[in-house]
Amino acid sequence: MARFLSFLRAAPCCAVLAIASTAASQSPAQGYSNVQHPLPASANSITALDGGIAWFDGVALQYDAPGQPTRALLTLPGFRFGSFTMPIGNGDLLFAESSNGQVWRVPVDPLRTPQLLTTIQFAYDAVAIGPGIAIVSAKTGGFSSAQNDLIALDLVTGAQTTIGIVPGASGPVAVSPERELLYATAPLTFPPPPASVEIVRWDAGQWSLALNGGIVLTRSNAQLVANGLDSAGDLAVDGDDDLFVADYGNARVLEISDMHTQKTWSTLVDYTLAATTPAALTFLQGTARDAEFEPFAHSGAGSLCVVETDYFSTTSVRTMRAQSAPLGLVGGGQGPVAPGAFSLLQQGAPVNGVCLFAIGTVGTGALLPVRLPGFEQTLRWEAGLLYPIATMFAPLDAMGAAALTLQNPGFPTGLWIHCQTAFLTADGATIGASNVFSVSLQ
Repeated sequence: MARFLSFLRAAPCCAVLAIASTAASQSPAQGYSNVQHPLPASANSITALDGGIAWFDGVALQYDAPGQPTRALLTLPGFRFGSFTMPIGNGDLLFAESSNGQVWRVPVDPLRTPQLLTTIQFAYDAVAIGPGIAIVSAKTGGFSSAQNDLIALDLVTGAQTTIGIVPGASGPVAVSPERELLYATAPLTFPPPPASVEIVRWDAGQWSLALNGGIVLTRSNAQLVANGLDSAGDLAVDGDDDLFVADYGNARVLEISDMHTQKTWSTLVDYTLAATTPAALTFLQGTARDAEFEPFAHSGAGSLCVVETDYFSTTSVRTMRAQSAPLGLVGGGQGPVAPGAFSLLQQGAPVNGVCLFAIGTVGTGALLPVRLPGFEQTLRWEAGLLYPIATMFAPLDAMGAAALTLQNPGFPTGLWIHCQTAFLTADGATIGASNVFSVSLQ
């Protein structure tokens, strides 16, 4: 134990290492990876899928998949203005164009045939809400109409039922994990007056009753989710009660965290200095049930896809995923570590924040969920480090990196140590944890 205690005598120091950064024109929140997929400038009605990206070029609905050539899913006989493309499950898309009001069910599978479902005038947005049913937000009365319709569309027969009437222009729709129908209001004037936009919801019982003719969804029987917004071009919801808004009026993607409890607002991506603006959002659920789409979280938490465009010459899809902050050795490698000085290196953590190094000799391989009061994120913490041999604080530099230099006095029979960090952003608002790094000391 004395030799181990001598190993723990250490002096923290900041590492001077660069980490990958995103384009300077956009400012995504820390703790997320960002990958951009460029599209032709003419691309519109864009949506992201688990296997690729679908977009409309005015004549054909195209599909891009990694490692494959672009292929047309649907080709129309002439130019049309696109309205939306939405995933509706089973590998199918719901596509609408506004020139003739056609609404199509389009399979991604090339062996299946697209189906013209119906026509809906001035369809704006849609979302799948139940087995074989989508809700379409549409200005069926024309641009001069004082109201917008919410239409239940049978995805097999194309039958339409108006289940909601909301004042104003067409607004976007989304569905929460609790099966609530979410809607962002849109005033008749454009751009919307400041703080004039609301986000409301109807629970599953209400829209189910409306589907059966029992009620009509209106603003008066909706519950308020958020008000005072300047704009809402599109909505998306993750699996952790967070709502994302394409707030084009403020050139940002707005995140409303914990929308059912203690709501907090923050900017997820800032486009103030960018040539593009956020136009559409899609959230793709991840593979891990208990993973959260939160900064610095571990993999499997899903991804938020943001359509970015200047509506003229540049269009792309930015895919954001939670990105854990890697912990390892300065210089890389997995060990073993020879006697003498060596350094643990934390990278990709909060810029100018602080991290806590925890070191122990027990590694279980079990990551326990740890929730701390006042923080939305759940830490995944190595069970053996709930009672570490030592903990040490170190400041994080302007690159989000910190190094901890230690002395290995030498262990002829070898000694495994297990290390993990917990860190805090400079403003004290966000926490996170690194991976568990294990190394043998010789």
